[in-house]
Amino acid sequence: MNELDRKGFSNVMQLLAATYDKEATMDLMEAYWGALKDLSLDDIKQSASEAMKRLEWMPKPAQLRKLAGDVEPDQRAAIAWQSVRKALSKHGTYKSVDFSDPVVNATIRNMGGWTELGKKDMKDFDVWTRKEFERIYQAIYASGVTEEASAYLVGITEHENRGRYEVKPPVKVQLSLPPPSVKRLSSGAVPKEIAEEIVAKAFALAEET
Repeated sequence: MNELDRKGFSNVMQLLAATYDKEATMDLMEAYWGALKDLSLDDIKQSASEAMKRLEWMPKPAQLRKLAGDVEPDQRAAIAWQSVRKALSKHGTYKSVDFSDPVVNATIRNMGGWTELGKKDMKDFDVWTRKEFERIYQAIYASGVTEEASAYLVGITEHENRGRYEVKPPVKVQLSLPPPSVKRLSSGAVPKEIAEEIVAKAFALAEET
């Protein structure tokens, strides 16, 4: 949502609050707006409608997100991995690819890129490579992603022919996931502290498994 959706959002929240006999105060409106503004207004309307049908108490923002189809980072990572696996099998590493989830692009770039991913030992691919992917995905999801990191992934053909021949646009890979509610970092090189945060979170996730 953006500022133009404020009125529509307020109308939904007032209706939701009235349904549960709550007062739609400015503080409540701002709290819910801050937690839900990355979703579309249509998503908010749908989740509020579902809440009024199914829930006895006023839903918290996290509940509204779930009703809108939001998925937890660890679940997103597992679903994203299956899409990556399928895309690699279908398109190979000669074609450039662009995943609809920018965190997937950033994760694979962090792992060395699309062509390097294709060179991984297939014996361990669905075990250790998958775990590495899911850990880095969750760490980036939590820390944020830059435009450069989320750019499409260059395949072998484009890498070898760029600047000499016209190259085909990347293959668009659509994931069966809602858009991620990930923080977008400013363009430019990733600050050292952000890079260190991603590494630290990846290690922390590794210790949990």
